[in-house]
Amino acid sequence: MKEQYGDEARLRETIRAAAPRRTTPPGLEVRIMAQVRLRERRRRERQAIARMAVYGLGLSVVLLVVLCTGAMAIDLRTEWPAALLLSAGAVGMALTAWSDRSAEVWRKL
Repeated sequence: MKEQYGDEARLRETIRAAAPRRTTPPGLEVRIMAQVRLRERRRRERQAIARMAVYGLGLSVVLLVVLCTGAMAIDLRTEWPAALLLSAGAVGMALTAWSDRSAEVWRKL
């Protein structure tokens, strides 16, 4: 909270210094600060989406390797139920891990 107050105070001083007159028109500081906050929120949201995409890509690669290794270890013609269970388990694990990670990232916003 103290950091946010310090940032807001610094922003107000910058606005006052950049204003052509000694005083700023009423409401200008509020509008500029609202725009700055909105820009920061959008930046954080873009970073969160990028983090989730990278996490999902890495998770997909790892699970693909696990599925390929598992499929090579069993005979798919005779043991297809095992391959089906392996695939279902990998998809369930991916969904669980991705949803937990996305909830964690969104909570930090």
